[in-house]
Amino acid sequence: MRHKSRYMVIFDKWNVYEFHEDKVEYDDLQELKNDLKVLVEEVFSEIPHPKPSKWYEYKLEKGVPLRIHEWDWSKSTNNEYLWGYAVLDFEKEEVIKWGGDYLKSWNKFSNPLRLKDTFFRGENEIPLNYKWDSGEYEGWLQFRWGDGKNAIDYVPTEEDLKKEKCAKTKKCGKKRFKIKEYDESEEAELDKINEELMKEVESNDLEHIMVE
Repeated sequence: MRHKSRYMVIFDKWNVYEFHEDKVEYDDLQELKNDLKVLVEEVFSEIPHPKPSKWYEYKLEKGVPLRIHEWDWSKSTNNEYLWGYAVLDFEKEEVIKWGGDYLKSWNKFSNPLRLKDTFFRGENEIPLNYKWDSGEYEGWLQFRWGDGKNAIDYVPTEEDLKKEKCAKTKKCGKKRFKIKEYDESEEAELDKINEELMKEVESNDLEHIMVE
């Protein structure tokens, strides 16, 4: 992704009728934090949200639930939006902050290799309009952003061999989604969760941003 500064904030706002994205660059992290605080508290937090039609509950490690909503756009109006932002650090090649709902095409649970390749691949690393052969792009992702296990001189560790054996015997545990239809009785609970998330953003004042 083209950039001139170390940091970039990507803002997405969309519904079924329109999509808008802004990219703002910063050299100073404190200036970024100040601007982001104003945008979250005074602008984006006031945007009406559509109602969810169903949600997926996904158990992460340590039993922490993750809820992913599907939105009922048929009952929404054109002034209801989803919105989110991501803070990029091009020097560290990391997304150092996620906020709001998510970006339209990306969130913190997206494939990390594809995400890094989209945001942080250098302009001259791959020729413009290069046509990937079957499986070649996946190999590039592993080589450029992964653990390098597809390198010619790579020697697998004992842990790698255990994981390979586990996958072949199909005895590895799989995480599952639980799908629930949305009903009015859950609206208060969902509103409470959204309110708590917004309070956390405001009270932390972006303390989760990684500083040098």
